[in-house]
Amino acid sequence: MVPDVNFQSVGENNTKDEIMSFHFGRLKQNYENFILLSHLNGELKAWKWNQEVKPLTDVATNPIDLKTPSLFTIVLNTRKPYHGYVVDGDTNTSFFKSWGYEALPPLITAVPIIHNQEVTSILLCISAKNDLGQAELRDVCRQTDKLSEDLAKAQLKVA
Repeated sequence: MVPDVNFQSVGENNTKDEIMSFHFGRLKQNYENFILLSHLNGELKAWKWNQEVKPLTDVATNPIDLKTPSLFTIVLNTRKPYHGYVVDGDTNTSFFKSWGYEALPPLITAVPIIHNQEVTSILLCISAKNDLGQAELRDVCRQTDKLSEDLAKAQLKVA
């Protein structure tokens, strides 16, 4: 979970949680919840999320099934954002139920974070709105790029 922060910009002294909270906050106008998924050694699982969404079961933080079709396999295979409604399927339904969604959200935006030609993370933005278009997609992509840059700087500082 990422705590809410209240500042105007991030700098070299911010923690990873503060950086994520800052960028999540920049997208709150159109999205209610955010889950940053880590892709490591062929496994994709939730790593960080905002305070308003909580894992209800172990399924929420266990590796996601990447053998069945889902929005996650689309993003990993195409290395492109997924912006739209969530198709009803075992993996998608199981994932969202484990995070407390009775029904699939009307719209999500999932943006891959790519380092060294590999998808290392996916930022999943969940909206209750169903009318977000290309402008909102571009905004999420820009914010995801900034999030990635800021996290990389924080990692370099630790190393």
